Amino acid sequence: MRLFDRTQFECKGSISGILALSRHIKIYDVSKHGDTVSFWCHLKDEQKCIAILTDMCYNFAVKCRRGFLPFLHKSVSRLGIIFGILVSAVVVSVYPYFVLDVKVSDGNYEKAVLEVLESEGVKKNSFAFNIDTKSIEKKILAFDGISFVKAVKCGTCLNIQIEKELDPPEIFPVGAESVLSQKRAVFTRAIVYSGTCIRKYGDIVNAGDVLIEGSVSVKEEKVETSASGMVFGKVFYESELFYNYIDNVRLDDCKKTVKALALSKIKSEAEILTADYEVVEKDGGYYVKVLITAEERLDVV
Repeated sequence: MRLFDRTQFECKGSISGILALSRHIKIYDVSKHGDTVSFWCHLKDEQKCIAILTDMCYNFAVKCRRGFLPFLHKSVSRLGIIFGILVSAVVVSVYPYFVLDVKVSDGNYEKAVLEVLESEGVKKNSFAFNIDTKSIEKKILAFDGISFVKAVKCGTCLNIQIEKELDPPEIFPVGAESVLSQKRAVFTRAIVYSGTCIRKYGDIVNAGDVLIEGSVSVKEEKVETSASGMVFGKVFYESELFYNYIDNVRLDDCKKTVKALALSKIKSEAEILTADYEVVEKDGGYYVKVLITAEERLDVV
C-alpha cells in the first residue's frame, strides 16, 4: 500500500522487533533483506517512529521520503539554493560597477574633482555603469596649474592622478662668466647645464678659448644667462726614453717605462684613447718615444 506522504526506514535487527513497532505506529510494506529490515510509515509518524527505534536501540536510517509534502520541501530548498545562486551571481556581476571610494592624488583639487565627477554622474557609494574617464580627464585638465591627469578605476575605487605644472622661472640667472678651456686640445663633446656651447666636434681650442658662452636664444634673441657645464676634448702627451741593448734592457720593458712616464702627467679620471710608439736608432742605441691620446675635461685645470 502506498501512502500519499510517507517515509521509508531501514533497520538492522530482528523483524519481530519491527513488528512490535507496529503496535504503536502504522507501518507498511515491511520487507527483509539479509539482516536489514525496511518499512514505510506515514510522514506525520516519522518523529514518533524515530523516538521508538532509538529507545529500542535499533541501528536505523531514514532512506527517503515520498509524497507531496517532501516534494514541496525539497522544491522549496532547491528554490532557495537557486535563488541564492542567482542573487550571488547578480551581486558579483553588479559589484564592480559600484564606486565606493574616490582617491585624488592632490588634496588641493579634491573638492573640484568631486564636482566634476558629479557632473559626469559619478558619486561615492553609488552605481556607475559607464564612466567616461576621457571626459573626466579633459575637464580636470582645464583647471589652472594642472599639466597631467589620469583617471583609472580599480575595482570599486576611482583613482584620479594629478600632476601640477612646474613654475616657470621668473628671470634667467645672470652673473657667471663663460666656460673657458684650460688647455690646448681637440674638442669632442660637452654637457651643458646652462648657456650655449659654441664648439663642434674636431675644433682645435687653446687655453683661454670660450667653450660655453653665457647666453641662450629666446625667440631669435640672445638673452644673457649663466654658463655652466662639462666640456671634454682630446689631449696629447709625449714621453721618450733611451734604450741600450748592451744594458740587457728589453724593448717591451722600455715601452712600459715610457708609457708609465707619460701616464704620470695625466689625471686618473681621463680616458686613454690611444698609445702609439716610435723607436729611433741613435748614438749606438735606440730612443723609444710614446704618444698618448686621452679624453679629459677641458674646463678644469
